[in-house]
Amino acid sequence: MLSQQFLSPRIGVLGARFYHHAAPVIQELKTKVQQLAAREQPKLLELKKKHKDVVIGEVTAGMVVGGMRGIKAMVTDTSDLDAIEGIRYRGMTLNEVNEALPKAQPHGKVGLPEGAFWLLMTGEVPTPEVVSHLNEEMHRRSWLPADVIESIDALPTSMHPMTQLSIGVLALQPYSQFTQKYSQGGLAKKDYWEYILDDAITLIARVPQVAARIYRRSFHNNIHIETDPHLDWAGNFANMLGVSEDENFKEATRLYLAMHADHEGGNVSSHTTHLVGSALADPFYAWAAGICGLAGPLHGLANQECLNWLTKLKQYHERLGIEPSKESVAQYTKDTMAKGLVVPGYGHAVLRATDPRYALEREFCLKHIADDPMFKLSEVCFETIPPILQATGKIQNPYPNVDALSGTMMQHYGLKESDYYTVTFAVSRTLGVMAQLIWARAMAMPIERPKSVTLEWLSKTVMDKAGGKSVGSDKMAAVGIPIKLLHESVGHTVTVEMQTGELYRGHLIHTEDNMNLLIAEVVVTRKDGKQTSLEQAYIRGSKIRYVVVPDNLRYAPMFKPRRQGAGSGWGSLTAKGGKGGKGGKGGKGKGRF
Repeated sequence: MLSQQFLSPRIGVLGARFYHHAAPVIQELKTKVQQLAAREQPKLLELKKKHKDVVIGEVTAGMVVGGMRGIKAMVTDTSDLDAIEGIRYRGMTLNEVNEALPKAQPHGKVGLPEGAFWLLMTGEVPTPEVVSHLNEEMHRRSWLPADVIESIDALPTSMHPMTQLSIGVLALQPYSQFTQKYSQGGLAKKDYWEYILDDAITLIARVPQVAARIYRRSFHNNIHIETDPHLDWAGNFANMLGVSEDENFKEATRLYLAMHADHEGGNVSSHTTHLVGSALADPFYAWAAGICGLAGPLHGLANQECLNWLTKLKQYHERLGIEPSKESVAQYTKDTMAKGLVVPGYGHAVLRATDPRYALEREFCLKHIADDPMFKLSEVCFETIPPILQATGKIQNPYPNVDALSGTMMQHYGLKESDYYTVTFAVSRTLGVMAQLIWARAMAMPIERPKSVTLEWLSKTVMDKAGGKSVGSDKMAAVGIPIKLLHESVGHTVTVEMQTGELYRGHLIHTEDNMNLLIAEVVVTRKDGKQTSLEQAYIRGSKIRYVVVPDNLRYAPMFKPRRQGAGSGWGSLTAKGGKGGKGGKGGKGKGRF
């Protein structure tokens, strides 16, 4: 059992300083980070010195006015998001991660999220012994100072839990090892990351304590449950919530926290944390800001909105006195869309297939809560909603994402307060953003400072590239294909020609008119058998990465025959060379497709 002094809220700042004398497991973690950084830093230095002027991609006006989506402008090694296979932690799919990570003893079946943190940090799957020692160290650091408790308890219980969480994390900031050492002067830049790591471990250890305190004071009359040093990090969090004694609730919590731990660096909460941290703000400042981003309805509130929508769907059937069916769910879904509302829990900004996190949750639910009425209803939705969304031709990904089941799983075990769900998300994401922040300092990444432009400058630049002509009228500006015909080809097979000349067959799954741009997205199968999603915004006169040829068009306006007649007609799609368009002569010989 841990000494009670390490669980005391009265140790204060002197107790916080104790943590710089790293426990063996933390020293091992630092050694592994040093070794991996030593292998990675030469690559970064070579890029800076020898290849800094190499163009790695293009930025379109659509990316600039579309939330910078698709712009490759950050380096994040902890995880990578594939449009088809979903998130990978250090190259491993979530299924592989869940299978490989150590489990809670003696009967756990779910990978421990603190093990996922070790994987994100080192690229290695930890042994059960390492995870056990890491848990011991985090328990040792998990006490909350008295002033932090007082700060949280001074807040109105009616305040949104995410607001309380951000304040709670900021209240921990005075205990930052990095800030104390930096303010004293003499801290070498090469040593920043070690102090950031110490802060990050402490923050990860304390966030569940803060989060559980917020839950119990807001929803359970300020009656708190003591930390259990014999439980793992996630299991202890579930226990402190006090909503269920079912061991499967701990397993569900472990699964949820492991799945949500990291999701590349470009999402709002991760990017915010990276941005704030790039100014050398300590992890407490940085993650408090990230939590505020996570609280936004377009980011972390999705699972709350999904459960609310599903609850209304259940009430709809109860009012009608009918059992949910594909027909009734389809009608409710169409009614939702007719009101101009989004069906929550379906689609994703990057994914173009069913979210693997959803698949893991569904597997868990089928095994443990298959008879739950809300889960049964979600199963009907799973079978019904994607075809409806796909039929609109406007949805890039009609398949369920992780939020479609998260709230249902929590509610089954008694965590019914949907306002709190994003706090659970934040506890999980603490692992990933801290791993990213440590690595940003280990690699000496600079302060982030992109260039902004005015709308006038952007409009003028686009007009100049368009030769003074307006863009995005009734033609695809860059290539002249009628927009209507391309829109009508959604759902059909198309051919994609890369700039390299390679041809791929795929399915045109989405087209969109956006700010004088035409965006087309195609899912193709690569030569290695894997699927990938290609998206292109077309502007007149722009250099295009690939062109899309709907197979049901007789003429391919994108391709001129190698020899074209004087009438400027477009050539046909046949491989035998061009049949001229109106007023033009056909090309001779065998043209390239």
